[in-house]
Amino acid sequence: MNVVDSSACLSYFAGDGNAAMFSKPIKQLPELLVPTITITEVFKNVLRQLPLADSIIFATAKKYAAVLWTQDNEFEGLENVRYISKKST
Repeated sequence: MNVVDSSACLSYFAGDGNAAMFSKPIKQLPELLVPTITITEVFKNVLRQLPLADSIIFATAKKYAAVLWTQDNEFEGLENVRYISKKST
């Protein structure tokens, strides 16, 4: 049996310099144990680096050559984005 932690999973999914070392135990599914805390840490890390909703919204606007109107400063400066900063009340 093999147990992989979040750092091993993230390395494998990122394809970094150690990915090949972790691919063997990860690909041996019948022998793989993944603690639930590892899954939680991987999702937490991925969500912190890849805002899924923002990615889908931007990709949709880009596919249809639409203008994206937003107050989300992560979009500021991107092509076809109209960013309006939030006004405090």
